Amino acid sequence: MKINVGDSFSNVQAFVSATDQNGAALALSHLHVSGTVDPTKAGSYTLTFTNEKLVKTALVTVSDPTAVPDVEYSTQIQNIGWDSVSKNGALSGTSGKSLRMEAIKINLSHLPDGLTGGISYSTYVQNIGWQSEVSDGAISGTVGKSLRVEAIKIRLTGTLASTYSIYYRTYAQNIGWMNWTSDGAISGTSGMSLRVEALEIQLVKKGNKAPASPDSSTFSNLFLPTIAYQSHIQNIGWQSEVKNGAISGTVGKALRLEALRVSVANLPTGVSGGITYQAHVQNIGWQSPVQNGQLAGTEGKSLRVEALNIKLTGDLNKYFDVWYQSQVQGYGWLGWTADGKNSGTTALGLRMESVKIVLVPKGQAAPGSTKTSFIAKPSGWESVNGTLKYYDAGSKKYTKQFSLVYYSQLDPRWSGKYYGGYTFRESGCGQASIAMIISGFGTSVTPPTVANYTYSKGLFNDGSAGSDESSLTTAAKKWGLSYKVMGSSSQLASYLQKGYPATVCIDLGYGERHIVALTGYSNGYTTVHDPWNNLLFSGKHTVSEVWSRLSWLQGNKDMGASAAVVYYK
Repeated sequence: MKINVGDSFSNVQAFVSATDQNGAALALSHLHVSGTVDPTKAGSYTLTFTNEKLVKTALVTVSDPTAVPDVEYSTQIQNIGWDSVSKNGALSGTSGKSLRMEAIKINLSHLPDGLTGGISYSTYVQNIGWQSEVSDGAISGTVGKSLRVEAIKIRLTGTLASTYSIYYRTYAQNIGWMNWTSDGAISGTSGMSLRVEALEIQLVKKGNKAPASPDSSTFSNLFLPTIAYQSHIQNIGWQSEVKNGAISGTVGKALRLEALRVSVANLPTGVSGGITYQAHVQNIGWQSPVQNGQLAGTEGKSLRVEALNIKLTGDLNKYFDVWYQSQVQGYGWLGWTADGKNSGTTALGLRMESVKIVLVPKGQAAPGSTKTSFIAKPSGWESVNGTLKYYDAGSKKYTKQFSLVYYSQLDPRWSGKYYGGYTFRESGCGQASIAMIISGFGTSVTPPTVANYTYSKGLFNDGSAGSDESSLTTAAKKWGLSYKVMGSSSQLASYLQKGYPATVCIDLGYGERHIVALTGYSNGYTTVHDPWNNLLFSGKHTVSEVWSRLSWLQGNKDMGASAAVVYYK
């Protein structure tokens, strides 16, 4: 017979009937009863009724309609092996020890009377993927293969599934405790190569409150969302949307990328966040950031995008990196960069032609080489409104400008020094002039320092007094300058107008040559700096006059006639 916990019970309820050997009915009082029934405790009880020649038994089942079955589980853990059995929401595995779960066994016990069914489960295993479902204490995962479990699914079967729900949560690498989920849903991560380290499982009767834990995340399953993007291209317009690292734009067609839209879709339930991005545009510079599918760049203005940066927000930024790579005019594909850093170029006037964007689990390797992902305006000298200035890329400021340092070959500190039988006073005009220019770029060099170098190279006072213009270019290279030989008066004027200094070898008459330095240009005039104490040929002169007085002797050669040379750095 069957009764419920709490019902009243006496042995007479279990006794149905009995007869003796003659077929006469026996009363319970005629029989001996062994065994007891505890009506306060669920279970199965046996009563035995006997006399001298009769033995009869009765089975009494005491059921608890409010009872919950037990769920029992054990996990195989890296470096530990199988841990002891946990049940009903207790932790199995480890947390905070960075040890992978490798396998699991789950079982049900103490099912209420009348309920049928069991428990089935499957694990997502490193290098394998989802394994086939197993049930009722069988092993899911691997043993002895050092492979991590990354996610798990658990469900009930039979009539048990209509009465109870099975809830579970996992402790995942880099995340911690994930939110509770139930009845066959995924707990853990997918496609992120993160180990499960611990597990909790709990049975809850249908209609009762689901378990909740304050240390849980807002999501039970984390996987890579989809990143989608599309480009507006010169002569083409908006291209079709591409996803997850595909090329958007063109390669090898010399077409500028003019605008871009980026969005993130297929977010895991409970994961917050979005995407913001910013474009550097021709004639505009850095635009304000936009987000989630808005337009960055311009449309219908024929302006090139030159650089961009992209970053994630919310939970997306916590658990993922966004990597991106741009293909740029004259450079091809630059290196990958991530999470708000700039990609492309600025201040170089180069078009971006295509882009690739991909999401990667936080902290994992870049999808390719990260070498040279962004090329900005480099440090160096440049002409700014007729003045040579030095741009410092670190501070993004002009930190100095060219300022010629005047030297005289008559300076008593070195005028009497001999080089090859000639004093510096009578032969050092070229060495003093190039020293003025080298020092003007910020490297302090005196005329005898230059003379010592060129003399050692056989380029100063080599058989005759003085130096050729060609020897000055050798000194310029020694101290980090480049040079350009001028081919016409107008070319010389154009460089002077931009602020570049020059040396020229002029003919003073009577067979005398003299090297001087030139700086500046205004209304056809330049300033002449004469190393002979500005006494021979100095001050304001027209460029055409200077050009007319150039000495074209054979010695003034360096890649062609070099009576006039401009210097830059």
